[in-house]
Amino acid sequence: MKKRAICLVLAVFLLLLAAGCKKEPPTPSGELIRIDLAGDEFLSTFDNIHEFNLMPVRETHLGIVDMEGDRLVIWTDRSLKDVRLVTLGSREEDEKFVSFITEHYDTIDELSPGMAYVIGSYIDAGMLPWLGVAFLDEDDVQRCFSIVQDQSDEFPPYRLIEFAYESA
Repeated sequence: MKKRAICLVLAVFLLLLAAGCKKEPPTPSGELIRIDLAGDEFLSTFDNIHEFNLMPVRETHLGIVDMEGDRLVIWTDRSLKDVRLVTLGSREEDEKFVSFITEHYDTIDELSPGMAYVIGSYIDAGMLPWLGVAFLDEDDVQRCFSIVQDQSDEFPPYRLIEFAYESA
């Protein structure tokens, strides 16, 4: 019962947080890393595209096989190294949920300006994020972001939330 109550409070908090954030259309903004739906017109603006089909990971991790899902694009205006698609776990710690990396999947040596990292067949599953991206930033610091579906009606429908690096 306590975990359900904490999950509900977390969901309400994330919803209120998302509702208060003003979104912008996908343009280079100086943010470290961006995410959006991968439309063909938007993808045509990139010089290089690396694509990973998430379906086998999704089947193993979530058991979901019969839904198409969204096609997402991640990009940056800086040079990021050792970019990895990761699955996430979570645990309760001091009455908060803490995310951590459980497995590494697709890896790109470098994600740089003009390059798009496209993730196919993404499905949001439940209240806690299950997928994220990890990389080394310009200062060789490990950075980790969970992929979260934004529940507001504003644009874009997905966002990246940074969390402290920790593996299972």
